[in-house]
Amino acid sequence: MAETIKNQGEGDRESARRYNADTRRTAAQLSDEQLRGTEALTETQERELKRAEEKGRSRSKGEDPMVSRNR
Repeated sequence: MAETIKNQGEGDRESARRYNADTRRTAAQLSDEQLRGTEALTETQERELKRAEEKGRSRSKGEDPMVSRNR
């Protein structure tokens, strides 16, 4: 007889175990640099990102006065 699938609903422990095991396995295969995303940007990439940020900020209405930003 076929195995019946039991619906465990929210907080499904078996699915969480499988997800955690798969995540650990994937992380173990990646290098430290890939995990951190620390690859240095080229000058061209840096210029493109700054240009895109300036373009986005040019359409902005400014900072939200209700948001506190500690820089």
